[in-house]
Amino acid sequence: MIAFQLLAAVIGLTIQSLHAQEPIQSPTPSRSSVQFLNAASAKDINLEIKDFHIYKNLTPGTKIHGGHFDFTTWKLKATSGVDESALVEKSFVKTPNTSSTVVLVGNFQWLLDENGKKLKLQADILNFDHELANDKNPNVLTIVNGITDKIIRVSVNESEFKEVYPMSHKTWYGLPDVSEAKAIHGKQTIRLPVKYKGDLNAGIVAFFELNGEINYAAMPQTAF
Repeated sequence: MIAFQLLAAVIGLTIQSLHAQEPIQSPTPSRSSVQFLNAASAKDINLEIKDFHIYKNLTPGTKIHGGHFDFTTWKLKATSGVDESALVEKSFVKTPNTSSTVVLVGNFQWLLDENGKKLKLQADILNFDHELANDKNPNVLTIVNGITDKIIRVSVNESEFKEVYPMSHKTWYGLPDVSEAKAIHGKQTIRLPVKYKGDLNAGIVAFFELNGEINYAAMPQTAF
């Protein structure tokens, strides 16, 4: 069984085989905060934050821990390291002094018609805002299925199972401080104990494929 706690000190050690990028650095006063999680099932992904920085050769499960920035307009481009035409772009504008987690999903491969014509790129960039106003202790858990062709069934605290479809997500709110999520695909069951502590009261778990096996990475979400 695999377990994790949404604690800043241990969250980056959830999967030892996955590496985290260095935190983004900004020398100027902060206006927004964004962190990134690569849940794309592809060996090499390049992520460009336009007019700012490029991260190359990201492997599945890579985490880029957020910094504080003096800009709120974000323009992102994610590209396959083996096919430059396989790219997805997204822009968003943040309210000043708020934060987000951005998750890359898909396999960055093309769906083809019977004649080999490219129909659709299986890739996306998901942006999760996590402004925590209005609730003192929301205890939020978002499950992201970054895989293109598998449904993952998820139950939280023995509740009814919900199906998380490929390249989609579901969010649970108002969970107890100590909770447990259970994710099932086929004969594989993954148990995810969650402990909320202090202001670390929201988190994302993203599933992807690595070497033919379903795996996951987790990141805490914090208020700005």
